[in-house]
Amino acid sequence: MIPSAKIAEASSRTETTDLGADLTAQLRFIKKRASGSFAVKVLGTGVGFAVHLAIARIIGVAAYGIYALMLSWVSVLAVTAQFGQDNGVLHFLPKYGVAGQWGLIRGLRRGSGLLVLGSSLLISAVGVAYVHWHMALRSVALTRTFDIGFLLLLVLAQLQQSGALHRALKQAAESDLYVVIVRPVALLVLIVFVYVLSPSLLTAPFAAALSLIAAAVALIFSALRLRTHWPRQARNAQPEYHVGAWLKVGAQLSVLSVMMVTSISIGSLVIGAFLGASRVGPYYAAVQIAGIASFGINAINAVLAPMIAEYYAAGRLEMLAQMMRRAARITFVATSVLTAGLAISGRFLLGLFGPGFVEAYVPLLILLVGEWLITCAGSVGFLLTMTRFQKQAPLIFLCGLITNLILAAILVPVLGLTGMALSTVAGWMVWNLIALVFVYRRLQINPTVFQRLRFG
Repeated sequence: MIPSAKIAEASSRTETTDLGADLTAQLRFIKKRASGSFAVKVLGTGVGFAVHLAIARIIGVAAYGIYALMLSWVSVLAVTAQFGQDNGVLHFLPKYGVAGQWGLIRGLRRGSGLLVLGSSLLISAVGVAYVHWHMALRSVALTRTFDIGFLLLLVLAQLQQSGALHRALKQAAESDLYVVIVRPVALLVLIVFVYVLSPSLLTAPFAAALSLIAAAVALIFSALRLRTHWPRQARNAQPEYHVGAWLKVGAQLSVLSVMMVTSISIGSLVIGAFLGASRVGPYYAAVQIAGIASFGINAINAVLAPMIAEYYAAGRLEMLAQMMRRAARITFVATSVLTAGLAISGRFLLGLFGPGFVEAYVPLLILLVGEWLITCAGSVGFLLTMTRFQKQAPLIFLCGLITNLILAAILVPVLGLTGMALSTVAGWMVWNLIALVFVYRRLQINPTVFQRLRFG
């Protein structure tokens, strides 16, 4: 007869072996999908960079500032129009898949799309009314650019929702493909065509109109491709709707999403308010360049988000903790290399935009330091939103956003673009530190690259 202690030991050893094999397989999956997402982002950034360079050099720094200000506002409002349904899809769809609830999956796709469409129509209508009441006398170019921008908002909201569905189905590269490659490629083709036809047509409003057409093209391709990835079991299932649950979780996640995109775009908005639209262009270019440093962690997060929800729902916290530790090492290396390269080449890259853009070099360096520090903290945001702490996540992030706004109001009038960069990074650091302490104490998971770090 085999002693029970030996049976327990053998069982434990088997479980450990299974866990190790499972972890290896999942990490291989993450690296494969994240590599695809990273490649898409790199290629897309090259095209996107060429697009912004072309627009900036053709229409000039002042008109580019108007165009950039519109894009900053539309970015914030498009996320607001999601009402958290993009992250809600990531939150619910993996759980429904684990439970085999195909009717809810089909209903989630339909219901979330209609919710986003309704909210984006409302926001666009209010936005158009406000622009014609408040901005009409200030600048005709500004008014026309924002009019087109609110049409762009409708398309971008649906494009973001389509991308969220791709991510929820673990198609990370697909989720980025249409936003960061198809859209800028279409825009670049349109710009070249119009420039050859008549360069004088390329003004800020006309650039906004071309952006609208390019986004519509990307949305069509994304929707068609999503049909091929959609689960076979959910295609003919009777749709079920848990609208109350979707709205509840969406409302919680919406606040966080809006605050996160605001923290990215707030620099352009604050500079536009304090220093004028003409000063927005150089800072916006610096933000675009600094954002390249986050490609590593964004690529990993696109794959990790649905997996975090899946493992947490299955109660596999040990597996989740090990996966987060390995992912942190990968993103740290990638971000360190990108940050160093961008810091060295930053002045040259800004100079490509044209005269007046190099003034944002110091702000660029500050933003790069901030991106690197965020990567050191790991995927802490998704550990909040993809588990049971979506309620606490907005409150934690709000601390960072308030820090950002207070410091911006103090520093921007004195230090200009550099003050905005300093306040932005300070806000990032505040919310990441609070989130780290919270996640470690509640989940006992350390997602940072510093694996010996402890928070009490």
